[in-house]
Amino acid sequence: QCKSGKLVYDKRNNQFCIHLVFKIDDPRAKNDGLIIGLDRGLINLVTTSEGIIYDAKSVRKGQRKYLYLRKKLSSKGTRSAKRLLKRLSGCEKRFSRDVNHCLSKELASDSRVKTYVIEDLKGIRKNNKGKKFNKKLSSWTFFQFETFLTYKCMTNGISVVKVDPKYTSQMCHECGFVDKMNRNRDKFHCTKCGHTTHADVNAAQNIRRKFCEKLPT
Repeated sequence: QCKSGKLVYDKRNNQFCIHLVFKIDDPRAKNDGLIIGLDRGLINLVTTSEGIIYDAKSVRKGQRKYLYLRKKLSSKGTRSAKRLLKRLSGCEKRFSRDVNHCLSKELASDSRVKTYVIEDLKGIRKNNKGKKFNKKLSSWTFFQFETFLTYKCMTNGISVVKVDPKYTSQMCHECGFVDKMNRNRDKFHCTKCGHTTHADVNAAQNIRRKFCEKLPT
């Protein structure tokens, strides 16, 4: 039920937007269904503990396109180029927002799921892992995706919970052995038990297990 609406003019992007407020009944949280871990990354946007991978090829292609255009316009330095840079910034934000909307909508629409488990990434931008890594990290909106997923899941009775991200990428899901040598880019090979799988799938499975271990038996 629509309760109110407001027409807003965005002077920066020279466009009008309509803000609508809807009232919906609080959905009941699901008691039955799957618990799925989600690993977020820069190469693969999201990987599930079921082994489904949503890669970032289209995203990286779009980022390269916007980076090229920004450099080209910045080198000109004219007034018209500066105006185009502002417009380009808005296009880039809408692009990443659309990707996050589509992906979160697909996940939240899975009727089999009762809980999604994600890592608590608070403070990840403070980690000093090199200039190149930090630049890549700042180029994608992990927290926007988290917000979209949470509120969309809420309307479908799906809960979104967080766990400590410590060692999720280094721990073997099969035997629990932790070693940074277990992971080599997208490949995971346990140096203790020999378990081999995709590194992001292994991480998503560990994320799920961290939550499930705390559930009452």
